[in-house]
Amino acid sequence: MTPVAMAPAVSVIVPSFQGAARLPVLLEALRCQMTPRLWEVVVVLDGSTDASTAVLERVGEGTPLRVLSLEQNRGPAVALNVGFREARGQILIRCDDDLRPGPRYVERHASWHDKATDTAVIGLTRNKYGPGRFGAVYGRQADQLQRAQAYATPEARRWIHWAANCSVRRELWDRIGPYDESFRRGQDSEWGGRLFRAGARIVIDPQLEVDHLKPATNATCRLAQAFESGKTVARRDRRHGSAQQETDSGVKARVWAALVSAGGRWCSAGGLRDIGHGIDKLLPFLPSRLAYLLIAWGVDSAARAGDRAARRG
Repeated sequence: MTPVAMAPAVSVIVPSFQGAARLPVLLEALRCQMTPRLWEVVVVLDGSTDASTAVLERVGEGTPLRVLSLEQNRGPAVALNVGFREARGQILIRCDDDLRPGPRYVERHASWHDKATDTAVIGLTRNKYGPGRFGAVYGRQADQLQRAQAYATPEARRWIHWAANCSVRRELWDRIGPYDESFRRGQDSEWGGRLFRAGARIVIDPQLEVDHLKPATNATCRLAQAFESGKTVARRDRRHGSAQQETDSGVKARVWAALVSAGGRWCSAGGLRDIGHGIDKLLPFLPSRLAYLLIAWGVDSAARAGDRAARRG
């Protein structure tokens, strides 16, 4: 692990749990950064029990790397707070361990903060799918649609996209305060909400898109993610108010809403995995358009169920 002799201008904070298989790809991408700035990578191992430490010792050569280890898994919010607190740079970039940034990633993030101390920068992630029916009929199309919607987000709602690829100056981090460690999930948009309320300028930069290498690859996993996301949105809304846009009131939208409401009740009754498994079994036999709609219905239903579960709790 290469020590940094002088204080770096930029710190890249990487929270990681059981990331031994993911970290080599990330470190290789970071090793190829094109920037004249002094910078460091701060990897926070969040109670990892796999070979992450040995992997970092092996692949960290040539990278200005520091590794911090937590004895127990305490969740992303704690790992992020440790990394941001211990980082030595004045520009703080958060990068999750399943991303693959391009060669100007560090420089592009840092350039936003050269003069502005109240700017918060978001880069979106592109899900990378291998061969498989799920990615072909749903994953790539849904991912492209979600990114297009994110870029069209009004300035007052951009904070909901605060997530795995983002940056601030140290002064702004100190002013907003640490991530809320009571959130085991959803800490990102909660922190983004505080950014917005504090009057920070939030930008989404298309040139900071990075590859996300570990998306859900089947309906069962994607529905489970949507359920947790629904719970997170409900908690976030309690804290910061609803961030939902106006919805379509047409006939098709009303029919879809009714179908999702029914699916949400089924998921709430314990049928989440049954729905996911059922969709996965049907995918090879369905036309592409019907397969897309079926997965989309399952995802929306699971999110509705998660929202209901959180509000009841």
